[in-house]
Amino acid sequence: MIFKRENCKTKYSYVLDQWLERKKNEIKFSSYMRYDFLIKNHVSYKLGNIDSKKINKDVINNFFKSKEIVNLSDSSKKLLLIIIKSSINFAVENKMMKKKIVIDVKLT
Repeated sequence: MIFKRENCKTKYSYVLDQWLERKKNEIKFSSYMRYDFLIKNHVSYKLGNIDSKKINKDVINNFFKSKEIVNLSDSSKKLLLIIIKSSINFAVENKMMKKKIVIDVKLT
């Protein structure tokens, strides 16, 4: 299978990369490094290859129910939720996604 460059821009990993690049100048370096770690090791790992237009409430809820996420600290789960919500808002504002998703994840 040939992976075309234009297909990269539809993946959620592309949205995350663009969002993090914008945040880089807005947050402390230590926060940037924490975001980068969580994105690479959890969000992109589980959701990165999904077409950004297919990210929905159910996909996000299933992500937070996965064993790897359930076992994280509360602060990491809260930060993951912030990252996902903010990156989706960024994607909608930049026309990478068509509509906002209502995310109602219960963190336990």
